[in-house]
Amino acid sequence: MFVIPNFVLLEAGTVACDVSALTLDGCRLTSSKFEIVVEPAVCLADEFGTATDIGNFGTEFLAGQLLNPLLPSAGAAGYILRPEVNRKYTVDLSDASYAPDGNWARFALELPLPKDPMRENWVLLCFHAPVQNPGGGISFDFGSNVLFSDGVAPFITMSDFEILCTFSPMTSLWHVGVVQYGIEGGTV
Repeated sequence: MFVIPNFVLLEAGTVACDVSALTLDGCRLTSSKFEIVVEPAVCLADEFGTATDIGNFGTEFLAGQLLNPLLPSAGAAGYILRPEVNRKYTVDLSDASYAPDGNWARFALELPLPKDPMRENWVLLCFHAPVQNPGGGISFDFGSNVLFSDGVAPFITMSDFEILCTFSPMTSLWHVGVVQYGIEGGTV
């Protein structure tokens, strides 16, 4: 059983999917490809218990759709990012203080333990980090409560990248994947 993240259900249409999971020993299991047909729907009033339930649902849904700015806070060994669960963030690393002398400072991503691990729990971070030193990447410390989609911590070298984290109640770990966007032939 798996949870379909709500950002997959933003627009009506067909979504191509597969499901991947990492075991504690680093093995990757992947399903066959399948499609999800997303159709518009109307939620009937009696599907929720009270007006408070409807308000809570609406607040949670809207908060999950917004791109919230996330500023790294200064730490002893670099900068720390502390996102909340079920939020989308933009992180702008254009400020020269993040890469003094053209070398990137260290960054630590602190992912919280979800309040309800059996619910959908995810974090999406969209970074803009202009490459000032083409030979050096951004160093991230993801902590010990993560598994990586390819089993290896990523080396981030591109100016724009995304980090998607989904919590697995089966492993009690965050599954982390990184997508890097580079410029090729003058286009992204």
